[in-house]
Amino acid sequence: MRFLFGFFFLCVTSLFSVEFPSSSEQVESFSKESLKQFELRLHAFTRQSLETMDFQSVVAGWTGVIDPLFSKGVVLTFLPLTIQDPKVAGQAAKEAQNIQQRLVQVMQDPKVLSIFLQFVNKAIIKPEELSAFQWYQIAFVLQSVNAPLLQKEVQELQGNIASLEKQPFIYQKGEGTEKHLTLDRTMTVLNWNVCALDHQLSLLFGGVVPWQDRIEKIAKQIVKLAPDVICLQEMFAPEASQVLVRKLRSSYAHFYVQMGPHPAGFSLETLGIPSGLFVASKYPLSHPCFVPYGAGRSPAYRSYGVFSAELSSEGRKIGKLITTHLQPGSTEADQNYRSLQMKLIHEMTHQASCPVFLCGDFNIERKSQEFTRLLSAYEPSSYLGGNWTCCELRNYWGKAQRDLTSFLALPLDKEWLDYFFCLPTSWVQAKVEVVPVNDVHHPEEALSDHQILFATLQFQTLKVD
Repeated sequence: MRFLFGFFFLCVTSLFSVEFPSSSEQVESFSKESLKQFELRLHAFTRQSLETMDFQSVVAGWTGVIDPLFSKGVVLTFLPLTIQDPKVAGQAAKEAQNIQQRLVQVMQDPKVLSIFLQFVNKAIIKPEELSAFQWYQIAFVLQSVNAPLLQKEVQELQGNIASLEKQPFIYQKGEGTEKHLTLDRTMTVLNWNVCALDHQLSLLFGGVVPWQDRIEKIAKQIVKLAPDVICLQEMFAPEASQVLVRKLRSSYAHFYVQMGPHPAGFSLETLGIPSGLFVASKYPLSHPCFVPYGAGRSPAYRSYGVFSAELSSEGRKIGKLITTHLQPGSTEADQNYRSLQMKLIHEMTHQASCPVFLCGDFNIERKSQEFTRLLSAYEPSSYLGGNWTCCELRNYWGKAQRDLTSFLALPLDKEWLDYFFCLPTSWVQAKVEVVPVNDVHHPEEALSDHQILFATLQFQTLKVD
């Protein structure tokens, strides 16, 4: 079950519309119905003809086959969060294991694999019909194929697409007019983990209602603050990114979304999540780049990475923006991942020839030894006030069962995980403050389980290389 536990971020059916099974009999019925619906979707997928195959029906279509069943496995895996009955929990673990085994079996089915390979062979004839972003996803899925009988064909396809342009994010031009530094030489940057998990998982793992119920208020909050640059984390749902772009398009000139896509492939490791990073800017950006942390620096099921771009004003480079989301968790392995991820970021920041603005959800608690090491590398320009930046609101829906009195009686897990660093401070001074977007007395109204960090940058000089 370690795979389902690690990949919980993906694709659970609506936590509002689904009544979770509460008995062993209901758990068994829940599992059987999930597998039945899966078989129907799989049958339709395998009946595709070569003539009708396209990216949507094959690559996106395969995700549509896998995700719903995977989501049911997630529900069963985490059922003990809502039900304390050991018998029910044991039955749920058994059924979740059955679902995982069926997923593995199907992902190794030569008939299913051949559909994907047929499509890639078809697409390579006219590669210009697919975007660099789509080719990036195809290359990702090809890497997951581990079928000895098909290995030669897979390797040939990988060779054929090796020279094609691949891009791990989507750039969208906004309608806003590009901005340049005014006489007061100030710029504002907003950093925010918005907990926009796909398929309404935010309720179970962030303690906030689904992004569909928050996106309008999220957009209004951003418009109210009117930052020059927006850096968001946990924009995992592709549709959420597109909705937010539409709502902000008139105010911003540049958008970078869906970074590090993580389409469903043919191994359990591909049932994971993208980076979740989202960047919008009123200022011109050049040399945008997303670097995945990759093997060794991050678990395979997380496409986490770091985004960087150079900010300019009237043709002059004025700074480098770097934003990221580091590995969550408190285990020794999690800390080792974060250490390696920060090492990569350190190399990027200290190679820059202009001011660097580094922000994100670092998942480093301010009272930890990790934070002490962080401050030894970066000047303490980040927010160091008393207001917390993250709180575990999911206890309201789980342990407290939507009872506010019980929830407030629980030890509230308040943390400082989000940071904004500016260096060197001899060129730019940063004032960083927390903008509250949730109140523990009204957890059902929270815009996220994280607060906003809002940085006001004051340029002391524009002397840059």
